[in-house]
Amino acid sequence: MRGLEFICKVFDIQYKEVAEKIGVSNQTITDWTKGKTTKIPEKRINDLVTKIPEFSHINRELFSKELTSMDKQNITSIYLIYDIQRQLKEQLNNPNKEVIQNSVEMAKAAQKGITTSINMESLMLIADHLIDNQNFMDELDELIVKYKPSLKQFMK
Repeated sequence: MRGLEFICKVFDIQYKEVAEKIGVSNQTITDWTKGKTTKIPEKRINDLVTKIPEFSHINRELFSKELTSMDKQNITSIYLIYDIQRQLKEQLNNPNKEVIQNSVEMAKAAQKGITTSINMESLMLIADHLIDNQNFMDELDELIVKYKPSLKQFMK
């Protein structure tokens, strides 16, 4: 599977939305995802990572290439981290104990799928900090850097 196709699937972003955000046709996106065009132009890769915030931490090389299972795992890990951060930001703006508890459960469930990407300790720290969320986003960024050194190569 080609990079852009998998990235859109994992992040649940439709090709039409990608095309609109970066100013190309739906057919162009289809050509890129199906390999009809072997390489996405550098300008368009730049547009992908700058105009679509969800894609900002994905290594540029992954968009055009045929992905290995390790590439797919890294993209999935980036998505899970992105999604947890997004949900936590929403919760910090709307504190609700039930929603926070649901996120703790989500973080525990996510751990099963990304044990090779984020270790158990970092997920437990995330769960602990959900309840008392002072300076949480800064601490989460530190945890990602500390417990996920292999992710650094895929983040800009």
